[in-house]
Amino acid sequence: MELLNNLVNSVNGLVWGPPMLVLILGTGFILMILLKLMPLRRLGTGFAYIWRGRDKGDETTGEISPFQALMTCLAATVGTGNI
Repeated sequence: MELLNNLVNSVNGLVWGPPMLVLILGTGFILMILLKLMPLRRLGTGFAYIWRGRDKGDETTGEISPFQALMTCLAATVGTGNI
């Protein structure tokens, strides 16, 4: 049993150690460059849409506000990550 425990711990250290951190950050950096920094350039626009809410005449276009849609999406993402 001790051998199996040591094997699992060594594989865990390899998978979730510095190599995985480099791969995750490297992938994010490459995608940011390939998208021409679009997520950073559009960050202000996204926050403006969230805080502005719906226009006065848009009461019949949807049942939830943009902020509620963002929070629902975020909750689904975090919940899926926990699984």
